[in-house]
This record gives sequence, C-alpha cells and structure tokens, in this order.
Amino acid sequence: MAPYFRKQFNNGDLEAELGDSITHPDTIRVWVATGEADHTVAAFLRVVYYPDENDVEASHCMILPEYQGTKLGLQLAAEMEQFIAEKGATKLWCFCLSANKKAVKAYINYGLDIVLTAPWEECGGLPYYHMEKAIDQNRGPVKKRKAKK
Repeated sequence: MAPYFRKQFNNGDLEAELGDSITHPDTIRVWVATGEADHTVAAFLRVVYYPDENDVEASHCMILPEYQGTKLGLQLAAEMEQFIAEKGATKLWCFCLSANKKAVKAYINYGLDIVLTAPWEECGGLPYYHMEKAIDQNRGPVKKRKAKK
C-alpha cells in the first residue's frame, strides 16, 4: 500500500487535490495528516459532496502502514463527519478494492455496507466494493459496528 500511496499521491498530486478543495470549497474537502517527526504525508482523505443526490463520497482515503493504528483515521473521520453534518447529507459512500482487507474492515467498522461488487476497469479489472452508509441527520452518524471475522 505504501508504494501505491506514494506513487498515486506525490507532492504534485496532493497539490492538485488540495487545489480542488480551494476551487470548489462548497463541495470538496481534503485533509492531510503528517508525521510528527518528519512532517511527511502520513494520511490523506478527500471527500466530495454531491448536492443533487445529497450524499458524500469518500473518494480517496489512505493511511500509510506505519501510521495505521495511531488514530489518524479517526481524526480524519471526525473531520469528515463535521463536513457531512454541515451539508446535511443523508448518505456516505465509497469504492474500495475488495483485496484491500484492512480498508474493507475499517469501512465496515465505520458502518458502511457492501452494496455492489464489480470489476474496476481503472485498476485492471480488479474486483471492488461499492459501500454505503445511511446518515440520519436527526440522530447523527449511524452507530459504528464491529466487522465480522
């Protein structure tokens, strides 16, 4: 995962993603977490709000292996939840490669359900999951649950 992260999100790519959030601040947010010692990118989350559907896509979420288990994901999720609440969105969704077992488990723990499995053409036809979570704005985020082993 680390080579993929570093290949997909070099400094130029991150600047482009951040630029999206600057040029479209009402619909796109990007959060970048850095390591305390060297200030390199440790985690990255980009979300997109779709007003016509009133939902939010977690379009990119990556945490380098050496930073997994450090609560960075929870910090990013808290930022995302605030954005979702600001928008009044009723659904959160994402795509995730089915082979990325850690991410699938994390999304399930966060309350997302797998609603579709299909080949992802952009990734050489590898199978992916479309995952969703309903959000009740009157109750707040739907309760998280533990993944099945």
